[in-house]
Amino acid sequence: MQQMSGGTGVVFTPKLLIQNPLGNLRHVAKSELEENLPFSEIYFSEVKSKTVKAWKFHSQQTQNVSVAIGEIRIICVRKSSHETIFELFELNSEALHGVLTIPHGIHYALINVSEEPTILLNVTDLSHDSAENLSLPLEYPEFITLINEFGH
Repeated sequence: MQQMSGGTGVVFTPKLLIQNPLGNLRHVAKSELEENLPFSEIYFSEVKSKTVKAWKFHSQQTQNVSVAIGEIRIICVRKSSHETIFELFELNSEALHGVLTIPHGIHYALINVSEEPTILLNVTDLSHDSAENLSLPLEYPEFITLINEFGH
């Protein structure tokens, strides 16, 4: 399956969605496709309806996010001393199903655009370490225009 990436280094890989009248099957990884996700932790995270979780940042840990239930908009920002690049990704548990790989060094915001809570599956390559996990306030001056533009 084709991967999509822009200037931030974040990569979206579409995954197989198998329709079934009794309940759909959503692939995340398959060993024979050599796409094993290196992991130290696997967990589900909830984003309540019409809310924003921002701005998350990991200095060492890579996130591999897939939507189990719902719909999410993710703003990813790579900031350096000479430029700031952002990308917007929309994922859901149906047509836009896949894995979004967010490498370390990216600020990101999770925006639930649905009327129900969204459940995310996150596969990380390192265990949680509060020393490398930083957060900026939602109203962070350099990024607030992104929330105002895409957060609704």
